[in-house]
Amino acid sequence: MKTINLLPKEIKVRDIKGIILQAILILMAVVVVIIAAFSIILYDVNNYIVPRLDDYRKVNMQIGSYITNLEAYEKFRVKVNKKSELVNSLQENVIIWSDILNDIGEKIPDNTYINYIEGDSKNLYEFIDKSPEEKGKDVKKVTFFNIEGYAVGYNDVSKFAIGIEDIPNMGEVLINNISRDQIAESGTEAVFFNISTFYNLEPYLQGIENGDTVQTEENEDESLLDTEIEKME
Repeated sequence: MKTINLLPKEIKVRDIKGIILQAILILMAVVVVIIAAFSIILYDVNNYIVPRLDDYRKVNMQIGSYITNLEAYEKFRVKVNKKSELVNSLQENVIIWSDILNDIGEKIPDNTYINYIEGDSKNLYEFIDKSPEEKGKDVKKVTFFNIEGYAVGYNDVSKFAIGIEDIPNMGEVLINNISRDQIAESGTEAVFFNISTFYNLEPYLQGIENGDTVQTEENEDESLLDTEIEKME
């Protein structure tokens, strides 16, 4: 036997607000999960990168220290090279006074003798040590040696002065005084003379007069250099 339902069919009404609320909750949950995952990733990346950045900073500081030390060593090398060049120059231009006295003895005429001689090479070495600019500013005569003595005649003094012009490193020879005098010990009349000689500076001025440029070395701080060397050690 069939049953017939005469009641109207129930129409299900969807809860739109509930659906929207659920969607929002799901979306928020997804966002929270994504943010949490992103935070974890950032934390891991930060833990990985920060030590690396610290290492890079340390390496950078070490490189900076090495550069400073190398600059200090470079200044030291330049100074050593300059001193070496100076020593070599002095060795090439060293004045051997035994040879000078021997040369003077060979140039003395028979009727001439010396009772006083004074020489100095310090002023020459100081001139060699000057920078090209200092040499070119004010070129003065540098005394070689001074001689006093007696001769029989004026010609002997002139001959002697001409002879010593051939001595190595000799520049100008100047007769300061030449006059008749009496030797106190013997009472003999003779010609007294006083001669000054000067070094030949032309070899040390070559290039300056032609306008050649010369690079000068910068002044350096000795204490800084020593400190940097100690750090590298």
